[in-house]
Amino acid sequence: MTLRIPLSDQIAEAERNRDQAAEMVKDKPEILPRLHAREAIVISLYAYQAFEHEIEQMERAR
Repeated sequence: MTLRIPLSDQIAEAERNRDQAAEMVKDKPEILPRLHAREAIVISLYAYQAFEHEIEQMERAR
């Protein structure tokens, strides 16, 4: 059995991580584009996980 973390909790965690990272690089703005790219990847992975979960639920409903 896989433990599923609600998507809203995952997004909130990603936002906290983003805010924390932004604070850490306040003095190094050249790093921000890389952080934004990583954030986009993480959000995409969360969205894919949610999509995968929906498909699993639909398959179980059959």
